[in-house]
Formats: sequence, C-alpha cells, structure tokens
Amino acid sequence: MFDDSVRGLSGQILTVIHTFSNDGTRNLLDIFDLRDNVAPVLVTYDDKIIEGSDEIISYLKINGLAK
Repeated sequence: MFDDSVRGLSGQILTVIHTFSNDGTRNLLDIFDLRDNVAPVLVTYDDKIIEGSDEIISYLKINGLAK
C-alpha cells in the first residue's frame, strides 16, 4: 500500500520497500546497484545514499517526511 499524499519539502515522495528475508534484502540491494551497502539504506531524490537508522530518520525529519 502506498500513500503518496505525504511529500517532502522539495516535492519528493517517500517509497518504502521491505523484504522478509536476508536473501531478499540482498537481492533488492543488488537490483538497485547497492552491492556495497547494507540495510537500512535510503536513496534520496538526488541519488545520495544514506545508511543507518539514525541518519535516515534525521534526513527524513529535515526534509519534512517524518515527525
């Protein structure tokens, strides 16, 4: 289920993709060319890669996508 009514300060939309297994996560990271990364990973609208829960939450708050 997607809710595209929440938009960031620059109009960006947050899309969350999750898996139910380590293999699924690894496959998904590989598909998005994030072979050197581990979950959680956030790819921003300007292709910046942010890793780690604290860093991701901070970025989302700064950009109006989380409270």
